[in-house]
Amino acid sequence: MRFNKVIFWCEFPNEVDWEIFNKIFKIKSDIYIASKTKKEFLKWKSKIKNEYVKNIGAWPVLTKEEGYWFSSYSSKKSIDRLFEFKGIKMKIDLEPPLLVNYGWLKMVYAYSKLLLFKKAKNHNYINKKILELSKNTEIILSGFPFPKWFSSIYGDRQMNPKNTKRNFFIYRTLIPKILRPILKIYFKYFIKKSINKFGNKNLFFAVGCIGHGILGNEPTYKNINEFEKDLDFLLNNNIKNLVIFDLAGIMNRKNPEDWFEIIKKYII
Repeated sequence: MRFNKVIFWCEFPNEVDWEIFNKIFKIKSDIYIASKTKKEFLKWKSKIKNEYVKNIGAWPVLTKEEGYWFSSYSSKKSIDRLFEFKGIKMKIDLEPPLLVNYGWLKMVYAYSKLLLFKKAKNHNYINKKILELSKNTEIILSGFPFPKWFSSIYGDRQMNPKNTKRNFFIYRTLIPKILRPILKIYFKYFIKKSINKFGNKNLFFAVGCIGHGILGNEPTYKNINEFEKDLDFLLNNNIKNLVIFDLAGIMNRKNPEDWFEIIKKYII
Protein backbone atom coordinates (compact mmCIF):
# COMPACT_ATOMS: atom_id res chain seq x y z
CA MET A 1 0.00 0.00 0.00
CA ARG A 2 1.11 3.54 -0.77
CA PHE A 3 -0.24 7.07 -0.54
CA ASN A 4 -1.87 8.67 -3.57
CA LYS A 5 -0.76 12.19 -2.69
CA VAL A 6 1.61 14.00 -0.36
CA ILE A 7 1.62 17.59 0.87
CA PHE A 8 4.31 19.34 2.87
CA TRP A 9 3.44 22.12 5.28
CA CYS A 10 6.20 24.70 5.50
CA GLU A 11 5.67 26.82 8.60
CA PHE A 12 9.11 28.41 8.63
CA PRO A 13 10.20 29.16 5.05
CA ASN A 14 12.92 31.46 6.39
CA GLU A 15 14.60 28.37 7.87
CA VAL A 16 14.84 26.58 4.50
CA ASP A 17 17.88 26.82 2.24
CA TRP A 18 15.84 26.95 -0.96
CA GLU A 19 18.90 26.55 -3.19
CA ILE A 20 19.71 23.20 -1.63
CA PHE A 21 16.03 22.24 -1.59
CA ASN A 22 15.68 22.82 -5.33
CA LYS A 23 18.69 20.56 -5.94
CA ILE A 24 17.76 17.58 -3.76
CA PHE A 25 13.95 17.50 -3.74
CA LYS A 26 12.47 14.85 -6.07
CA ILE A 27 9.00 14.02 -4.75
CA LYS A 28 5.83 14.82 -6.69
CA SER A 29 3.93 16.85 -4.14
CA ASP A 30 2.35 20.14 -3.08
CA ILE A 31 3.80 22.64 -0.61
CA TYR A 32 1.82 25.09 1.51
CA ILE A 33 3.81 28.02 2.90
CA ALA A 34 2.89 29.90 6.08
CA SER A 35 2.51 33.61 5.29
CA LYS A 36 0.94 36.62 6.98
CA THR A 37 0.33 38.46 3.68
CA LYS A 38 -0.04 37.66 0.00
CA LYS A 39 3.14 39.63 -0.70
CA GLU A 40 5.06 37.47 1.74
CA PHE A 41 3.62 34.30 0.18
CA LEU A 42 4.63 35.35 -3.33
CA LYS A 43 8.16 36.07 -2.11
CA TRP A 44 8.57 32.54 -0.79
CA LYS A 45 6.80 30.99 -3.76
CA SER A 46 9.30 32.61 -6.12
CA LYS A 47 12.14 30.73 -4.40
CA ILE A 48 10.73 27.31 -5.31
CA LYS A 49 12.06 26.32 -8.71
CA ASN A 50 11.51 22.58 -8.73
CA GLU A 51 9.68 20.53 -11.35
CA TYR A 52 8.47 18.01 -8.77
CA VAL A 53 6.44 20.60 -6.85
CA LYS A 54 3.05 20.55 -8.56
CA ASN A 55 1.23 23.19 -6.54
CA ILE A 56 2.36 25.87 -4.11
CA GLY A 57 -0.38 26.95 -1.74
CA ALA A 58 -0.68 29.59 0.95
CA TRP A 59 -1.03 28.92 4.65
CA PRO A 60 -2.42 32.20 6.02
CA VAL A 61 -1.42 32.94 9.60
CA LEU A 62 -2.00 35.86 11.94
CA THR A 63 0.45 37.55 14.29
CA LYS A 64 0.98 35.83 17.64
CA GLU A 65 -0.83 38.69 19.34
CA GLU A 66 -3.89 38.03 17.16
CA GLY A 67 -3.84 34.32 18.01
CA TYR A 68 -1.80 33.05 15.02
CA TRP A 69 -4.43 30.48 13.95
CA PHE A 70 -7.96 31.23 12.79
CA SER A 71 -10.94 30.48 15.00
CA SER A 72 -14.22 31.92 16.20
CA TYR A 73 -12.14 33.70 18.83
CA SER A 74 -10.47 35.69 16.03
CA SER A 75 -11.76 39.19 15.36
CA LYS A 76 -13.80 39.82 12.22
CA LYS A 77 -10.95 41.98 10.94
CA SER A 78 -8.52 39.08 11.36
CA ILE A 79 -10.87 36.59 9.70
CA ASP A 80 -11.32 38.92 6.73
CA ARG A 81 -7.59 38.70 6.02
CA LEU A 82 -8.22 35.30 4.48
CA PHE A 83 -9.69 37.11 1.49
CA GLU A 84 -6.27 38.57 0.66
CA PHE A 85 -5.43 35.03 -0.54
CA LYS A 86 -8.63 34.62 -2.55
CA GLY A 87 -8.08 32.47 -5.65
CA ILE A 88 -4.88 30.90 -4.27
CA LYS A 89 -4.97 27.31 -3.05
CA MET A 90 -4.83 27.64 0.71
CA LYS A 91 -4.75 25.80 4.00
CA ILE A 92 -6.73 27.31 6.87
CA ASP A 93 -5.83 26.18 10.36
CA LEU A 94 -8.89 26.10 12.59
CA GLU A 95 -7.44 25.99 16.08
CA PRO A 96 -7.85 27.75 19.41
CA PRO A 97 -5.83 30.99 19.49
CA LEU A 98 -2.16 30.72 20.36
CA LEU A 99 -1.50 31.57 23.98
CA VAL A 100 2.00 33.02 24.22
CA ASN A 101 4.42 32.89 27.13
CA TYR A 102 3.04 29.72 28.71
CA GLY A 103 4.73 26.45 29.65
CA TRP A 104 3.00 23.18 28.75
CA LEU A 105 1.12 22.66 32.03
CA LYS A 106 0.09 26.29 32.29
CA MET A 107 -1.03 26.15 28.67
CA VAL A 108 -3.34 23.18 29.31
CA TYR A 109 -4.89 25.12 32.19
CA ALA A 110 -5.15 28.32 30.14
CA TYR A 111 -6.83 26.56 27.20
CA SER A 112 -9.26 24.76 29.49
CA LYS A 113 -10.19 28.08 31.03
CA LEU A 114 -10.53 29.75 27.61
CA LEU A 115 -12.62 27.07 25.91
CA LEU A 116 -14.88 26.28 28.84
CA PHE A 117 -15.52 29.74 30.25
CA LYS A 118 -14.89 32.31 27.52
CA LYS A 119 -17.51 32.35 24.80
CA ALA A 120 -16.23 32.88 21.26
CA LYS A 121 -18.04 35.68 19.46
CA ASN A 122 -17.59 34.85 15.79
CA HIS A 123 -18.82 31.27 15.30
CA ASN A 124 -21.22 32.09 12.49
CA TYR A 125 -18.95 34.74 10.97
CA ILE A 126 -15.92 32.52 10.39
CA ASN A 127 -17.99 29.66 8.96
CA LYS A 128 -19.91 32.07 6.71
CA LYS A 129 -16.67 33.58 5.40
CA ILE A 130 -15.08 30.20 4.73
CA LEU A 131 -18.15 29.13 2.77
CA GLU A 132 -18.03 32.37 0.82
CA LEU A 133 -14.31 31.98 0.10
CA SER A 134 -14.70 28.34 -0.97
CA LYS A 135 -16.88 29.33 -3.94
CA ASN A 136 -13.81 30.27 -5.97
CA THR A 137 -10.86 29.14 -3.83
CA GLU A 138 -9.65 25.60 -3.16
CA ILE A 139 -9.29 25.23 0.59
CA ILE A 140 -7.89 22.62 2.94
CA LEU A 141 -9.46 23.02 6.38
CA SER A 142 -7.00 21.73 8.96
CA GLY A 143 -7.51 20.99 12.62
CA PHE A 144 -7.26 18.71 15.63
CA PRO A 145 -8.83 15.22 15.55
CA PHE A 146 -11.25 16.23 18.28
CA PRO A 147 -14.90 15.17 18.50
CA LYS A 148 -17.06 17.66 16.62
CA TRP A 149 -18.86 18.85 19.77
CA PHE A 150 -15.51 19.98 21.19
CA SER A 151 -13.91 21.48 18.07
CA SER A 152 -17.13 23.43 17.46
CA ILE A 153 -16.39 25.42 20.62
CA TYR A 154 -13.65 27.34 18.79
CA GLY A 155 -15.29 27.35 15.37
CA ASP A 156 -14.24 24.12 13.67
CA ARG A 157 -17.59 22.59 12.83
CA GLN A 158 -15.85 20.06 10.58
CA MET A 159 -17.72 21.36 7.57
CA ASN A 160 -17.57 19.69 4.20
CA PRO A 161 -18.49 22.42 1.69
CA LYS A 162 -17.88 21.97 -2.02
CA ASN A 163 -14.35 22.82 -3.17
CA THR A 164 -12.80 22.07 0.23
CA LYS A 165 -10.75 19.23 1.64
CA ARG A 166 -10.20 18.22 5.27
CA ASN A 167 -6.96 17.63 7.09
CA PHE A 168 -6.47 16.40 10.64
CA PHE A 169 -3.09 16.18 12.30
CA ILE A 170 -1.90 13.32 14.43
CA TYR A 171 1.38 14.56 15.84
CA ARG A 172 2.47 11.60 17.90
CA THR A 173 5.57 13.34 19.18
CA LEU A 174 3.38 15.77 21.13
CA ILE A 175 1.61 12.96 23.00
CA PRO A 176 3.10 11.68 26.28
CA LYS A 177 4.19 8.04 25.83
CA ILE A 178 1.87 6.82 28.58
CA LEU A 179 -1.17 8.09 26.62
CA ARG A 180 -0.18 6.83 23.17
CA PRO A 181 -1.75 3.31 23.40
CA ILE A 182 -5.11 4.79 24.45
CA LEU A 183 -5.05 7.53 21.84
CA LYS A 184 -4.06 5.05 19.13
CA ILE A 185 -7.41 3.32 19.65
CA TYR A 186 -9.19 6.67 19.47
CA PHE A 187 -7.32 7.71 16.31
CA LYS A 188 -8.38 4.49 14.58
CA TYR A 189 -11.98 5.27 15.43
CA PHE A 190 -11.62 8.92 14.34
CA ILE A 191 -10.01 7.98 11.02
CA LYS A 192 -12.75 5.49 10.18
CA LYS A 193 -15.44 8.02 11.05
CA SER A 194 -13.70 10.72 8.97
CA ILE A 195 -13.42 8.48 5.91
CA ASN A 196 -17.16 7.79 6.12
CA LYS A 197 -17.92 11.51 6.41
CA PHE A 198 -15.49 13.15 3.99
CA GLY A 199 -14.46 10.31 1.68
CA ASN A 200 -10.86 9.28 1.06
CA LYS A 201 -10.39 11.56 -1.93
CA ASN A 202 -10.87 14.76 0.07
CA LEU A 203 -9.33 13.62 3.34
CA PHE A 204 -5.74 14.16 4.52
CA PHE A 205 -3.95 13.24 7.73
CA ALA A 206 -0.75 14.91 8.87
CA VAL A 207 2.12 13.33 10.80
CA GLY A 208 4.83 15.01 12.85
CA CYS A 209 6.67 16.68 14.25
CA ILE A 210 9.87 16.47 12.21
CA GLY A 211 10.81 20.01 13.24
CA HIS A 212 9.63 22.50 15.83
CA GLY A 213 6.32 24.36 15.65
CA ILE A 214 5.43 27.95 16.50
CA LEU A 215 6.22 27.46 20.21
CA GLY A 216 9.77 26.49 19.33
CA ASN A 217 10.08 23.68 21.87
CA GLU A 218 7.73 21.01 20.50
CA PRO A 219 9.07 17.40 20.81
CA THR A 220 10.19 15.95 17.47
CA TYR A 221 10.96 12.52 16.03
CA LYS A 222 14.16 11.08 17.45
CA ASN A 223 14.82 9.15 14.24
CA ILE A 224 13.40 8.11 10.87
CA ASN A 225 12.05 4.83 12.26
CA GLU A 226 9.58 6.70 14.49
CA PHE A 227 8.43 8.66 11.43
CA GLU A 228 7.97 5.47 9.38
CA LYS A 229 5.78 3.94 12.09
CA ASP A 230 3.36 6.84 11.73
CA LEU A 231 3.28 6.44 7.94
CA ASP A 232 2.54 2.74 8.34
CA PHE A 233 -0.19 3.52 10.86
CA LEU A 234 -2.01 5.80 8.38
CA LEU A 235 -1.68 3.32 5.51
CA ASN A 236 -2.92 0.45 7.68
CA ASN A 237 -5.99 2.55 8.46
CA ASN A 238 -6.79 3.22 4.78
CA ILE A 239 -5.60 6.84 4.56
CA LYS A 240 -4.70 7.69 0.96
CA ASN A 241 -3.45 11.27 1.28
CA LEU A 242 -0.50 12.24 3.47
CA VAL A 243 0.60 15.56 4.95
CA ILE A 244 4.03 16.00 6.50
CA PHE A 245 4.95 18.58 9.13
CA ASP A 246 7.14 20.09 8.15
CA LEU A 247 9.49 20.90 5.28
CA ALA A 248 11.79 23.17 7.27
CA GLY A 249 12.11 20.42 9.87
CA ILE A 250 13.34 17.97 7.23
CA MET A 251 15.71 20.47 5.64
CA ASN A 252 17.31 21.15 9.02
CA ARG A 253 17.93 17.48 9.77
CA LYS A 254 21.50 16.19 9.38
CA ASN A 255 20.70 14.26 6.17
CA PRO A 256 17.44 15.59 4.66
CA GLU A 257 17.94 13.37 1.60
CA ASP A 258 17.39 10.30 3.80
CA TRP A 259 13.99 11.58 4.90
CA PHE A 260 12.97 12.36 1.33
CA GLU A 261 14.03 8.88 0.19
CA ILE A 262 11.88 7.25 2.87
CA ILE A 263 8.89 9.37 1.83
CA LYS A 264 9.35 8.42 -1.83
CA LYS A 265 8.99 4.74 -0.86
CA TYR A 266 5.48 5.47 0.41
CA ILE A 267 4.20 7.37 -2.64
CA ILE A 268 2.59 5.89 -5.73
